[in-house]
Amino acid sequence: MATRVVDLSLPLSHEMPVHPEDPRIGFIKFAGIETHGCNMTQLVLSSHGGTHVDSPYHFIESGTSVDRVALEKCIGPALVMDFSGMAGKRDLVVSDLAPREEALTPGTRLLLRTDWYKRFPKPEYYTAFCGVSVELAQWLAERDIALIGVETPAIHPKEYEAVHKAFLSREIVIVEGLANLDALTSERVTFAALPLKLEGVDGSPVRAVAIEGGEGL
Repeated sequence: MATRVVDLSLPLSHEMPVHPEDPRIGFIKFAGIETHGCNMTQLVLSSHGGTHVDSPYHFIESGTSVDRVALEKCIGPALVMDFSGMAGKRDLVVSDLAPREEALTPGTRLLLRTDWYKRFPKPEYYTAFCGVSVELAQWLAERDIALIGVETPAIHPKEYEAVHKAFLSREIVIVEGLANLDALTSERVTFAALPLKLEGVDGSPVRAVAIEGGEGL
């Protein structure tokens, strides 16, 4: 099988829709070819806009900031589980993943497909999604996974503090706002979602990709 790279990222754009409680995103033209001989843009971003990584500092005052997140957790083999038939119906719970418990070994990078990204940029994308239940978050954390990625804008729409802390207190990387997991043809891929090296910051936009076939990375 030839190597295939699949973009798992949402597009970032000027004044794109964001969660009602999040900072706006803007692209401001700083220089143009006609005036400066080159194009240059000032970016006004949210640390949690679009496809992004959450670091422990997002919910834990003494937690690791995004520039100190272990990059080996953010890149490598990943397991994709398909729950697209449940999108928007209810939270994922322990019994949904328990049949695959043997595959959830320490260090697993887990990507949860729900196809929720297809609602973007409609308002319901940010308001009507279901997430990972508190109990499931604790269950996965106990299995010492390295990373969890979701196609929703956050890991949970209401119990966000408890769910985030279940993962982040164990230094488990959270990737939110993934897209295009339905384009993958295998449940085992090479995954990469590397955050910007933003000193002392709680999260970062990422360009997330999956690699199928070949030898990966």
